[in-house]
Amino acid sequence: MIRNKVREQRHKSNVSNYFFSSRVSPHITEFLIKRGVSANQTTLIFFCCGILGAIFSFFHSFFYVLLAYFFFRLHIVLDLCDGEISRYTEKKSINGSYWDLMAHSVVYPLYFFGFNYSLYEFYNNEIFLIHGALLSLLSLLRLSVRNNYHRALFDFGESKENRKHNSNEIHHTSIFKRLQILTTGYEGYLSLFLVLTIVGNEKFFLYVNLIYIVIFLVAFFVKFLTFSFGKKFI
Repeated sequence: MIRNKVREQRHKSNVSNYFFSSRVSPHITEFLIKRGVSANQTTLIFFCCGILGAIFSFFHSFFYVLLAYFFFRLHIVLDLCDGEISRYTEKKSINGSYWDLMAHSVVYPLYFFGFNYSLYEFYNNEIFLIHGALLSLLSLLRLSVRNNYHRALFDFGESKENRKHNSNEIHHTSIFKRLQILTTGYEGYLSLFLVLTIVGNEKFFLYVNLIYIVIFLVAFFVKFLTFSFGKKFI
């Protein structure tokens, strides 16, 4: 079956970093391959899903937040699918990789600002606009640390395989890493936001924002030091 071959070909980091999505993606990948959908077309679909979810994030109600969360999860699953399709069909393109990176650079900041803009509209508190701007900026910085590292390796003449090896060396694939992603990463923030929408307490939203601003700032510096000086800073 296609899905079995897809499982054999996928990167181990996808399984460890995207515990839920990596178990769903092979089924969707098989469905898309059988219908002749290319990797680049899948990238476009996952970008559209991310944008659609980000649009829903600008409206503060449990229904819209749930929709935003659903489309965020779907865009993560489809993000894995485009790579799986590319490896299965052995058709890779620079455009596909570039669009993939650009999609995250657009979608993540939009979610953070959208959620906080909705809080500003709901609570009439301008501090949420500041929080949204800071979280958006920090999410971009976290992405830029990794992407700029790959650019530096490319300029230095590293092959694509070596770039993957060098970047994978500094990523943990343990249970602790999974827990870290689920709690302190983008998905953790979205999950908490969904829960807090049910609770409906303004102070809780403010506290969570401040906590994640600190987490993202620390994560940025840790990644920068790690990519700059190696494992000793992990």
